[in-house]
Amino acid sequence: KPLRLDDLRAALATHVPDGPADPAQDPAGEADGAAESDAGGGAAFTRDRFLHAVEGEEELLVELARVWGEQGAAMVEAVEDALRAGDAAAIEFAAHRLKGAALAVGATALAEAAVALEAAAREGRAAPQDAARRLRAAAGAVDRVVREILVSAG
Repeated sequence: KPLRLDDLRAALATHVPDGPADPAQDPAGEADGAAESDAGGGAAFTRDRFLHAVEGEEELLVELARVWGEQGAAMVEAVEDALRAGDAAAIEFAAHRLKGAALAVGATALAEAAVALEAAAREGRAAPQDAARRLRAAAGAVDRVVREILVSAG
């Protein structure tokens, strides 16, 4: 199922609201709980964005946060390991899996970074130079929000 980044952005825009933080006004990315911004078009990842992605279901928010806490780092690590190995098939598979998980929680910048890596691997191109950096930064932002959710849930 080929997926183009512009198509992904359009689909996400219809289901996930824009983040409240403006990176130009908040260089640290901390206003209103913003933890992720991306020059590639991803909006700030916040608890509210995550909550919207699960249609306001607090219990589901906490459950998905727990799942991300258990599996998120391993998914990101699988992409990074595949990149280091230069294994296009493994990059495509791991990035595709990460993209799905990121979309489930409303992490658009992370999904976009995964899409870029997945597409490059599928097409036999070198990964975009900044994709791995964007992936790590976006995953770190999701991890911070997940930790906040889990701490507040007790």
